[in-house]
Amino acid sequence: MIASTPKHGPTLIGAGLFLLLAAELWPAIPVASAAMLIALGATGVLMARAASRESGRWLIVVHLAIYAALYSLFVAALVDRSLRVAGQVAWTTAADLVIATCLLTLVVRLGLSAFRDPTANRC
Repeated sequence: MIASTPKHGPTLIGAGLFLLLAAELWPAIPVASAAMLIALGATGVLMARAASRESGRWLIVVHLAIYAALYSLFVAALVDRSLRVAGQVAWTTAADLVIATCLLTLVVRLGLSAFRDPTANRC
């Protein structure tokens, strides 16, 4: 899946945005996972465009740092909301966070692959 991410990047971004917008109508939608779908798609697009340039590596580092920070904000917000509403972390929130963590791991692996082989994930 990681090797095909650059060509599917816009689709992943669109799916993540759709899920985030749909969460306004149905709050049970996994928003952290949706955000990490956007991160995975955006990383694929960035890899396709910038990984072969020397300055592209710094862009990837900044990109990964921003999405890691966004992930931590999503975790804090979801856990806080779950604790305020139910007094404990709901299983749906925990499942969302596990899936989002797996997606974030893919994002980091994809980003770090630019440092091993700059042309590995280009379209």
